[in-house]
Amino acid sequence: MCPPGPRGPQGLQGPVGTQGLQGPEGAQGQAGAIGAAGPQGADGAMGPAGPQGPAGPGVVPSFFSVYSSIAATVGAYGSATQTVLLDKISTVYAASDYDLSSTAVDGKMVFKKHGIYLLNWTLQGAIAPPVPSPIQPWSFGFFLNGVLVPGSIYSGFTDNTNNDPTTANAEIAIEIFPGQVLTMQNTCVSNIALNPSVGGSVFPITVATVNAQLLLSLP
Repeated sequence: MCPPGPRGPQGLQGPVGTQGLQGPEGAQGQAGAIGAAGPQGADGAMGPAGPQGPAGPGVVPSFFSVYSSIAATVGAYGSATQTVLLDKISTVYAASDYDLSSTAVDGKMVFKKHGIYLLNWTLQGAIAPPVPSPIQPWSFGFFLNGVLVPGSIYSGFTDNTNNDPTTANAEIAIEIFPGQVLTMQNTCVSNIALNPSVGGSVFPITVATVNAQLLLSLP
């Protein structure tokens, strides 16, 4: 057998074959777990101030103070003279909110504006003779349209017929409607003497005071 001859030269590269068909798309994998929250960023700069809102209801100052420094006897509860008369106006602001024209005659204080009011009264008196035995405390309270205002009654005590008057006072906040009438009245069974002349005082004392202040105006 004859030995093989030498390798011949490499032939030319053939043309590129046509691309094969694309295989089907694989199924989408499951979403990965949510990573941990990153650290909080620094606060941003403060934004500009917003427009001013409408004004709230507020309260326009409205109040009065009336008092008496004249001698008087206030009748027992149930009598025609059980109301304290207040002959002087110390101050009044927003006078159109009130009618105080007859406080010296019948003790009536008329309110013309709906609202929540802070009321207080102070009275310095003593049981008028004849003083009962045993001596009993005396008391006063506010009435609104003739109906007792709960929580407005407080009392004093005259321990003997020779003592100077004693003082009682009360304070309460209540709703009052236009046209309602406030009075301060005796709520005990004895007549009460209001005496502005007390030993040691150069000037007559104030025997009774009523103050009212509008806290909240209501529609």
